[in-house]
Amino acid sequence: MRRKLLLPVFFMICCFQNSYAQDQAGIQIGSEYLIRSNILSEQRQYFVSLPASYHTTKNRYPVMVISDGDYRFYQASGLSEFLSKQNRIPEMILIGVANTDRTRDLTPTPIDNNASSGGADSFLRFIEDELLVQVDKMYRTNSYRLLAGHSLGGLFSVHAFLENSDFDAFIATDPSLWWDNQIILDDLKDKLVDTGFRKRIYLSSADNYERNEGMVSYMRRGHELFYARLKSLGFPQANVKLGYFLDEDHGTSAYISLYYGLLFVYDPFRLDDIYNRSSSEIQNHYNQLTERTSSDFIPPENLINDIAQFRLRNEELETAIELLRMNANNYGSYESYVGLGDALARASKKEEAQSYYEKALEINPGKSSEIKEKMNELR
Repeated sequence: MRRKLLLPVFFMICCFQNSYAQDQAGIQIGSEYLIRSNILSEQRQYFVSLPASYHTTKNRYPVMVISDGDYRFYQASGLSEFLSKQNRIPEMILIGVANTDRTRDLTPTPIDNNASSGGADSFLRFIEDELLVQVDKMYRTNSYRLLAGHSLGGLFSVHAFLENSDFDAFIATDPSLWWDNQIILDDLKDKLVDTGFRKRIYLSSADNYERNEGMVSYMRRGHELFYARLKSLGFPQANVKLGYFLDEDHGTSAYISLYYGLLFVYDPFRLDDIYNRSSSEIQNHYNQLTERTSSDFIPPENLINDIAQFRLRNEELETAIELLRMNANNYGSYESYVGLGDALARASKKEEAQSYYEKALEINPGKSSEIKEKMNELR
């Protein structure tokens, strides 16, 4: 079962004041689905947001799963879209899982005063063995997986990290590691051996001692102990980070923590000084990432196009053509074919330019007048 997720008109007016689409009912940011879980013996609701380029390419995308999806989905969708457009992270398929019994699903052990608690193992099995299996069938995913959660959701992310789950990276924003007398720290040493040190995990901690002493000692002690024990056990410094947000409380830290968590998790995917790199250096960087993660990662189309335009402005025509050719090979989109065609035409390679204009026209016949005008200029 599927339904569209729409934002109301007032949101559009506030966020897009210069838009002329205020008479529309809303804008689509995702779709809603239902899945029957045999593991949980219930029907579960989840939401899916696809990357902007999903319908114009044949690429495969990493997946981010976020707990508390019924209200964290919107912030995660906006953040991931913004950061990918800034070329700080790759485009992702976002999955938000809604709650039925939050405490049951997100806590690793049962406690006396909550009869439904302790269902994290079953919830993790549901995500891995049912939800992601269905998502993989429905969408073009690659094998890279990121799990993010806040508070009890952060506790669940840490639990999944220690349980050697299928996820490659984890974001735990102000996680409730106090749960069950910090029991999650007790067997950290034994479980860490199984996780492999290649995975990345980001934790955050909110509040400051002056404003909220009780909450800080209650929450932060577990964060700092977890972080310190990871490092003492030899977990690579580059793969773990604890961020402090002293001006934020437990609730407001969720948004900014996810922002910095995404930047940390995807830091290895960036190439320093990329605007001055050759096309082969850029492609080799992403090839190495693919080998390291066993997932398909390619240079972002918009980024490579920006670099190519930068090279064109510097009169580095052949270098720009190499970059645009890489985009055309990687994406095969209308934009990549037109961009390469324009550069080839500028280099007086008219026959090859025409071939790429023709490819662009096959993809988007609605642009026939624009493309035919470009082709006429080649004569």
